Amino acid sequence: VLQRRGQTDEAMELYQRVLKQPQGQANEVDVTVLAVACNNVVSLRSEGKSLFDSLKRINVASKESLEHKLTRKQMIEITVNKCLLLLQARRFDEAKRELQRLRESNPDHPRVAIVQAAIAYAEKKTKACEDCLQAYLAEHPGNEEVLLCLSQLHAHHNRHEKSAEALAQLPVIRRVQPRNLEASVALHLRQKSPEKAIASLREALDFWTSEEAAADEETLATVLRMVARLAQQLKDGALAAQALQLYLEKVDGGDVEALCGLVQALSGTDVERAEQYAQRLRVSSYDHLDAEELEMAAIPKLGPPSKRRAQETAEEGKEGEEKKEKVKKKKKRKIRLPKNYDPENPGPPPDPERWLPKHERAEYKKQMRKRDKNFLRGPQGAMVVEENAFRKQGPSTAQVEVSRDGEARRKQGRKKQGKK
Repeated sequence: VLQRRGQTDEAMELYQRVLKQPQGQANEVDVTVLAVACNNVVSLRSEGKSLFDSLKRINVASKESLEHKLTRKQMIEITVNKCLLLLQARRFDEAKRELQRLRESNPDHPRVAIVQAAIAYAEKKTKACEDCLQAYLAEHPGNEEVLLCLSQLHAHHNRHEKSAEALAQLPVIRRVQPRNLEASVALHLRQKSPEKAIASLREALDFWTSEEAAADEETLATVLRMVARLAQQLKDGALAAQALQLYLEKVDGGDVEALCGLVQALSGTDVERAEQYAQRLRVSSYDHLDAEELEMAAIPKLGPPSKRRAQETAEEGKEGEEKKEKVKKKKKRKIRLPKNYDPENPGPPPDPERWLPKHERAEYKKQMRKRDKNFLRGPQGAMVVEENAFRKQGPSTAQVEVSRDGEARRKQGRKKQGKK
């Protein structure tokens, strides 16, 4: 009941309490109740959420041993939900097997055609999906579930005219339901046909105000408010005034918002009636106020706060933050002792710097200071070299060496001439 009324959080809480109840107790829950609870929990979850857990629960609900304990409608709902979950998990072969089982047990049920169309759509076969729905409608014309699916398919592919035609084939009692009515009007507006939208609104208004429609007060109020709102958007003041007048007569005569809307709608068409309804508006009385006293009173300051007040608030905020910082206590770390530690014979105390990295310990720094004294400063391979280290001392012998080379060449030339 809570799930039907839209209270999903409360319904989910009840389902979880039923499913978490331990087995073996005196008040153990019946198996059929568990199966229905598992199916309803899966249906409440959004698409793709907790998919693995949903598959586990739907497998529990669709066991073969439960076929004779559940009703036909319950079995169809559970099987359809299982097929849709398998499609979300991209397990098409298993979904087709479940569809075949459903077709064998319920060959002419509309859910069979809807699941078959869903499998074709998941496989990106849009034409096959549409053909499947059209084929079922050819055999069973006017089926509500299949017509709604076909309308949604056309609307998803921006075929607004075909979508509106599919909704128009619904029976009147389904066509004037609040959601279907709003969808039909939206489709007509996308086709830029406001006259068709107004005709749909008038049809719904005439149906719900007739004696044949046994509507509850909540549904009637929803429809009348919707008709008034959409009529005002379409600039049809007469239809909006008619809907608001019926709302004040049959639902709530003291609704100020509806009364204001009625006065506004009648102001352009029937001024006298608008004035009559305007007199019913209760204006607040201000007789207890003194006009002269109000004129003499100082004007209240409604502007932004002054700079001084802003500074004071900022200082208060800083003081509050400082107090919070002071209140914070340092965490006391638990003393960790080495393995095989004997408290009676503790030996030398452990190194307090044993948790620090090696390069941050005091002993390591001392060793590095001693090694740094022997290190050479400067880049790698550098050494101090004198300017004349690689120069020969004494006079230059460049001319002497050149003259010797010349004489050696002359001797070689004379030897070659003598051999000839």
